[in-house]
Amino acid sequence: MSHLRHLLLGILTLSTSMVRGDTPDVATPNTYRTARQVGRIRSSLIRESSGLASCLADRRFLWTHNDSGGKPRLFLITQRGRLQHTYSIGGARAVDWEDLCSFQYRNNRYLLIGDVGDNRKQRPFVTLYLLREPNPILTANDRATTLPLFKTIRLEYPNGARDCEAIAVDAESGTAYLVEKRLFGPVHIYAVPLFQPATTKRQVAQIVTQVSLALVTAMDISPNGQTAILLTYGDALTFPRGQQQSWKDVFSQRGRQVRMPARRQGEAICFGADGQSLYLTSEGTGQPIWKLETAPK
Repeated sequence: MSHLRHLLLGILTLSTSMVRGDTPDVATPNTYRTARQVGRIRSSLIRESSGLASCLADRRFLWTHNDSGGKPRLFLITQRGRLQHTYSIGGARAVDWEDLCSFQYRNNRYLLIGDVGDNRKQRPFVTLYLLREPNPILTANDRATTLPLFKTIRLEYPNGARDCEAIAVDAESGTAYLVEKRLFGPVHIYAVPLFQPATTKRQVAQIVTQVSLALVTAMDISPNGQTAILLTYGDALTFPRGQQQSWKDVFSQRGRQVRMPARRQGEAICFGADGQSLYLTSEGTGQPIWKLETAPK
């Protein structure tokens, strides 16, 4: 690891628990147990696990994908990291896939892929790919299955090109939330309704709020919509949501720091199908799969 990476992680230790300039709330207890390794990604096809999502059809599995430069495909893996099946996404491109989430909306299961990476902040638009989650193929094999797209959303930001690596969906409203990735300065959080009538025009993201969070690399919202988690290269922050509370109000509050294990380049997190446990992966071949379980109160 470079000296620059060490420096950045040091900055993150101080900054990831700060929201709107607040000081870290060190008295807040960690609600999760220490992470434990439950598997290791075994397939050489998965070189950069940049997005991670729980399989809603069968909680024994997880979904993941590679980062930029790969083919438009998803990998179904066991929680121990064995490749179960490969799915090609028909009609999609893989410019810079950064995050992935699964959710259930009006009794249908969906996957949302965020082709939203833009390190140089020069893409005229980014793309969200929405598809129905298939029932998993239970017999592992090397053949690929093609999945059709349910909807393609070409997305612009109202304040110019942004780099983003974190998306999540509030399943009740069918709204995706995206968090900008920056090292310094205010970070924008955007909202994108997913189930508006299809159009060939670009959709404009809505600014929800601004926060002070350095280098957010992944995000997820629990299936019941009551907790959001934002991951960085260091630790993570959870944001509990009260009844009738808007996400703008949620992200305006101080998050609760959750200690993460050391990873090579941690850019993926998701809630398990139980809505409580957390899973993490990292970029690079043969990387561990980590699980965090809630601690007893």
